[in-house]
Amino acid sequence: MSVHDVDFGGMNYREVVLWVSKLTRRSYDNLYYCSIHESLAEDIRRIDNYANYFEFIEDGYMVKNELRMNVYIDHQNEPILDWTDKEMLTGDVVYELVEND
Repeated sequence: MSVHDVDFGGMNYREVVLWVSKLTRRSYDNLYYCSIHESLAEDIRRIDNYANYFEFIEDGYMVKNELRMNVYIDHQNEPILDWTDKEMLTGDVVYELVEND
């Protein structure tokens, strides 16, 4: 999903929590973001308080990010941070490691 024309800089942390809940039509467990120029394993960051949200806004408004950020919503304790452990970086290509059960 891609969201445009939303001024996150004009919102505070609580307003974004409410906005994401309305967007997804349910509550969520965690909210993360990552620069569009970095891999998940290198740069994923959690937004769970006002300080984290302020960093998200600062990073998103950096010229290099072109007002764009990747945001990840954790539903029902989906292990998003575990995804970063499964990534194997090779050059600019990201491969996912598959575990045998």
